Amino acid sequence: MNDQNVTRIWYTINVVLGIMSVIMICEISLEIYKTPIEIVMQSFTHPICNFSFPAVAICNTNKFSKKRITHYASEISVKSNVSLENVIRYLSALGDLHDNVYDKNKNYAYIQTLIEKFGSNNFSTNTLFYILNILSTPCDELLINCVWKQQIHKCSKIFQWRFLDLGFCCVFNYHRKSFYNTFQVKDERQCISGWEEGLQVTIYNDVDDYFYNPTFELGATVQIFNPADYPDITSGNLLLQLLQVGTIAFFSLEPRKFYSVDEIRKYPVHLRNCMFHDERLTVFGNYSYSNCLVECRMASIFALCECIPFFMPYERNHSCTLSNIRCLSKYQDKWRNLYPFGFHSDELDKEKENSLDCEYCYSDCTTVNYHLRFSSVPFNAHHKDIMKLNRYNVIHVYYERSRAKLYKQDVVYYWYEAISNLGGIVGIFLGFSFISVIEMLQSIGRKIVHSIRNLSKSTS
Repeated sequence: MNDQNVTRIWYTINVVLGIMSVIMICEISLEIYKTPIEIVMQSFTHPICNFSFPAVAICNTNKFSKKRITHYASEISVKSNVSLENVIRYLSALGDLHDNVYDKNKNYAYIQTLIEKFGSNNFSTNTLFYILNILSTPCDELLINCVWKQQIHKCSKIFQWRFLDLGFCCVFNYHRKSFYNTFQVKDERQCISGWEEGLQVTIYNDVDDYFYNPTFELGATVQIFNPADYPDITSGNLLLQLLQVGTIAFFSLEPRKFYSVDEIRKYPVHLRNCMFHDERLTVFGNYSYSNCLVECRMASIFALCECIPFFMPYERNHSCTLSNIRCLSKYQDKWRNLYPFGFHSDELDKEKENSLDCEYCYSDCTTVNYHLRFSSVPFNAHHKDIMKLNRYNVIHVYYERSRAKLYKQDVVYYWYEAISNLGGIVGIFLGFSFISVIEMLQSIGRKIVHSIRNLSKSTS
């Protein structure tokens, strides 16, 4: 075998190895492009003091106070000459604005006219919101004892009266601004674990004052959620628990923070599947997944029924009235169901039509979730005042541990790591390095110069 054949074999081997290295580089590059982001556990011992305490909403299962309904009905009865008994029966239709349930046996148009003419001086959609407000049991009657970090507080000083998806509720540590409430909220944090250092509230359930209770359960509903978000069950960031009267309930929480490094901003949103709070504005301010879903739902409701339910967080310009109940009832299942994100199939056209499609809503790149362990016990049955105690609930909301989990979303490879990995692959197959590149360019340059000189000699 002469030197020329050896050279050819050597070049053939190098070409094959070069092709193999290029294939591997392409495969790795494609894999990095498909999944450029990874989630890793950064810490098991992140201090709970670095987390905002969640917002805690206490909502009465009784949506309307009987004594307030009776007082309001008496005013309408006097002005309209309609019997008090009939007016009270008519006003029960206002509960359908909570549930979006249409009852064909109710004359909504007549009831709406009765309220507009005799239930207010200058009726508007804003007026209906305030009517529903005054008919609800206020916080100073629902909450009778509030303790935060072993300090007794007046409940009205740490709880604010807000409208949520369950109606009007008493809410602790809720940071969202209100269109009608100037309540100043301090960012509360629990730095020492244990129920003694958390939130303790005594709830009074006046069962004799119940008028409209869609759950048919005596008690209260507790919602726990991110203090910067509107509580939305479809976002996955809402914890909800129904309490029966006469119980002590313990809400043991474990916060888990998920954050993303700024380096992932360079990737398209559809690849990282999340958005930063400052990347897009919603009608409520900075972006969050919950805000986006609520905005999407509001847009759908307004498009189909030309109004917005009173409990949704917006300026009260187009509140739904009783005349909108039929439309709201027709599409309520659509607004309760969320179409799977990123899922496309012609076979599910009907399902897509009957659900809410918010394809532009991405998860938060930075958020805090709360893992709940719930337990409850009844009051002592042998207590001498057990009949009186059965009108109360006591809740404890607290962090169970002093340390929490911290998750980080980061890029799979930084530029220097990518160069290192690609260089390693080429080095394995070809012994390739930057010095090799220089030597190869030098060799090619010499051959080009040599060819030019030979060409010049032949022409001369």
